[in-house]
Amino acid sequence: MDKTEKIKLEKALRTYFKEIHAIYTSSVSREETFYPSLKILLEKCSDASILVLPRKTEVGIPDFRIGRNGEIIGILKQRHRIKTLEKLKIQSSLRDIEIQKSSELAVQLAKRTRFLEHILQDGLSRENKEVMRFYRAFQEELIETLTKDRFADLYAQTITYGLFATRMKVQNGFHKETAWKFIPESLPLLKEIFHSMTGPHFPESLTWIVDDITQVLEKADIFLILKEFKTTRWDEDPVIHFYETFLATYNPKERERLGVYYTPLPVVSYMVRSIHKLLKEKFGKAEGLATNDVTLLDPAAGTLTFVVQAIKQVQKELEDKKKEGLIKSYIEEHILPHFHAFEILVAPYTVGHFKVSMILEDMGYSFREGERFQFYLTNTLEMKEPKQISFLIDLAKEGQEAKRIKEKVPILVILGNPPYSVSSENKSEFIEKLMNDYKEDVRDERNIQPLSDDYIKFIRFAHWKIDQAGKGILGFITNNSYLSGVIHRGMRRKLLDTFDEIYILNLHGSSRIGEKTPEGGKDENVFDIQQGVSIALYVELEKPQQKKRVYYADHWGLREEKYAYLFKNDVRTTRWQKLEPLAPYYFFVPKDFALQAEYEKFWSIQDIFIQSSSGVKTHR
Repeated sequence: MDKTEKIKLEKALRTYFKEIHAIYTSSVSREETFYPSLKILLEKCSDASILVLPRKTEVGIPDFRIGRNGEIIGILKQRHRIKTLEKLKIQSSLRDIEIQKSSELAVQLAKRTRFLEHILQDGLSRENKEVMRFYRAFQEELIETLTKDRFADLYAQTITYGLFATRMKVQNGFHKETAWKFIPESLPLLKEIFHSMTGPHFPESLTWIVDDITQVLEKADIFLILKEFKTTRWDEDPVIHFYETFLATYNPKERERLGVYYTPLPVVSYMVRSIHKLLKEKFGKAEGLATNDVTLLDPAAGTLTFVVQAIKQVQKELEDKKKEGLIKSYIEEHILPHFHAFEILVAPYTVGHFKVSMILEDMGYSFREGERFQFYLTNTLEMKEPKQISFLIDLAKEGQEAKRIKEKVPILVILGNPPYSVSSENKSEFIEKLMNDYKEDVRDERNIQPLSDDYIKFIRFAHWKIDQAGKGILGFITNNSYLSGVIHRGMRRKLLDTFDEIYILNLHGSSRIGEKTPEGGKDENVFDIQQGVSIALYVELEKPQQKKRVYYADHWGLREEKYAYLFKNDVRTTRWQKLEPLAPYYFFVPKDFALQAEYEKFWSIQDIFIQSSSGVKTHR
């Protein structure tokens, strides 16, 4: 800053302080009375134009919008403005930003999405009528236990990622007002949500930040970003990969809490190819997943990674049998009516629909009028009747169709990567009643909290659904603690009661217990998480077998080594060790009970001592 500019700034500040002191001592002022003075100061200190926003009844509106050349370059609040800017600030200017990488775009969008989330939280705390209208619609039709904070997060992500996914399809002339037009007619719920951003009920307090997000996307070089996606090993899932990158930037703690993780393609490939072979060998389905009467469900579908891979497996099966010319008819007559998926979060639901539509388009198929992919926005672990009282009509329709599938549609294959969350928020009457079966053997235990983890509830739902059909395959990758946990013994016994063949591929990778390979080398997780994981394939045959077969295999080592193994192998090429799970624990891991009889000859500690307790606990 040169001397002239410094003198100019000092003069402007003196004038500003003099004016606000006079206003303050007048004793008739209120907050808005100070706005004109600050507006003049800001304009004197920059070449920006300052717009003082009306207060009316809206909440969460920044008091000043700072623009340059028709673009938003910043916001400001009169009250607590330093704190507000530090906590919620967005980029001071878009003028110099050249977004050419997905990581850069993720950062820019994440900053604005967090700000959007804060504005929504502010509106909800003050019960702004338009923001509350959307919140109550989602609470009534989707998640009864939805808190205001969770809704703010959910809705903020929906807006940002919906705009991003639309931008992927619109290379030129992208605008917020027209984005909804590029959503297929077959996805009425998404169209309804995004059309609301230009409708009369969209909260005015959110308009400016949505405009800012749109400007970021307009300035992003989508061609280069797509090119970057296609040069990575995740090139088959660019939209999905971006969602994971965005989440890691936007709110990594929330991402971990919800168990939202992109499932690596090698894991998905191993599971889908294994199920494909089991269908052929165990169920007489000559074309595996491509067989016309095979029904499939991913109950925690996220961005449809597993379902998309299953669709590609159908395509490969047809190509291998020189039937590639029939792919359109297989999509219309088999995939669309028989492949299903559920998801509770709107952002991945949005991403998944765009992803599957692009995949089907690549295969030469376009949705006809009234057609859609059977991917529904629902809480899998609830079985409630939609209330149909909100203004989002299509949200209620989603719930009705999802409930029909849960209750009445026989499913032969259930697969996926359910969320892991020990402190489960899913406590509906429906799932808690089902969970009683897994808790039956351990009611007298002091702590059965581990059985309330979300991934176990999803296993229980899938177990129930396969049992409902009387046959089928359940394939999940989950937390591996249930394989050997003492508290999980009743769960394992129930699984053995139903399933005739069980295949467990333990991928280990737990940093919590510092796992190493048997040789003492480094053992890494296939996900960026601390908890070890395993792939499990459960097979219930049409004719139950008295002799249950449990097969187990370990795979240790570095992540890339595990990926390479999973890509090259499947259920038939894995070297299995046969287990004999015995009462009372029914362990799904190898155990040496050679000394069990001798051990049991000795007195039990519980027989020796009359009283017992859990002992000293240092954390207390």
